[in-house]
This record gives sequence, C-alpha cells and structure tokens, in this order.
Amino acid sequence: MEKSTLEEGSHEKPARVKVSLRIKYALAVLLVTTITLFVSFLATGYTMLERNQVFLSEALLKETVRLLDYFSSTVRDALIYDDEYLLTTTFDKIKTMENIDYAVVFDQRTNVRLHSEVAARHAFSASNNAIASLYARTNMTVNPQFDPKRLQTGYVLAFPLLHPANGKRTGLLLVKYTTSKMRALVHFLRRDIIRNMSIALCIGIIAALVGSILIAAI
Repeated sequence: MEKSTLEEGSHEKPARVKVSLRIKYALAVLLVTTITLFVSFLATGYTMLERNQVFLSEALLKETVRLLDYFSSTVRDALIYDDEYLLTTTFDKIKTMENIDYAVVFDQRTNVRLHSEVAARHAFSASNNAIASLYARTNMTVNPQFDPKRLQTGYVLAFPLLHPANGKRTGLLLVKYTTSKMRALVHFLRRDIIRNMSIALCIGIIAALVGSILIAAI
C-alpha cells in the first residue's frame, strides 16, 4: 500500500506558478518598449550615418575639385606661355595637397611633362587607352563614378587644359584622389553614433524596467 501510494505521488504534476495580470502587463510593456527603442535607434543611427557620410564625402571632394580647377587654369597658362617656373611651382602645390596620391601633367602632344612619382612615368603614356580616353574629353571627369554612399579607395580626376581663346587642347592635368582619410573619418563617425545610440538604448531600457516595476507594484 505504501509503495503504491508513493508511485501515485511520484506521477503528480508540479503545481504551476501563477503570474498575476499586473506582472504580465508590466513584462509586455518592457518587451514592447525595448523592441521599439531598438528598432527606432537602429533606423535613426543608420540614417544619420548615411547622411553624414554623403555630406562629408561630397563636401571634401567638391573642395578638392574647386582647388584643382583653380590650379589647372594656372597650369594651362604655364603650358601656353612655356613658363617652366610657374608650371613647376604650381605643380608642387598640387602634389602636396591633402588627399592627393599623385599628380601628372601632360603637354599638348600627350607627353608627360611633370609627374609626382618619377618612377611611374612609363605607365602614363599616349599608348595607354585609359589615358587616351581621358585626354579626348573636354570636361572634368571622375573615374570611377563618384557615389558618396559607396566610397572607393581612390578616384582619378582628369582636368582638360583648353586654350581660352580657341578652345584647343594644351594639355591635361591628372590626379589620384585618395579617400583613406575620408573613410577613417566615416569609421570614427560610425563608432561614435553606435556608442551614443547604445547609451541611449540602455537608458531607455532602464527607464522602461523601472516603469514596469512600478506598474507591477500598483
């Protein structure tokens, strides 16, 4: 008899712990608040990062193009009047500009007149199809096409040097624009946004937890 009683007792189901409606409601509020804060902060952080990246990359590139456009006019005049001193001093300013990897000046006959990297002069000749294609254009070009949302490691900027009187080509200014500093700045900005959003999310979760505890205690 005692054995059968023990066997029957061993098959009894454990009693369920009843959770009050207030606690369930408080947990539901905490869960919904946490999910809402996470999604909203994630969307806000992504939007902020994308907008800042677009703004910074476009602003830096436009400033570089503006300066190079000014210098290209001086290089053009130096080639027209065969002013070696003006050409050299202007080229020295170009090759030492921030975010410029290298610079090349071609003359009217597509020969390399000046190059910031002397050892690489052989790679820039009229027989190079890419150089010939850039030389044939009349407007400033950026290669590859600039997309501020998808930064490349570098861009080649080509400035055709046209005679102001007759529009004939007097040469070409070619520079390699590097985005290493720009990408480092974007990385720092991304890290800063993630940190700030994480702090705000933690504060929001703590506030929601406190509120849930107060609701459960009512």
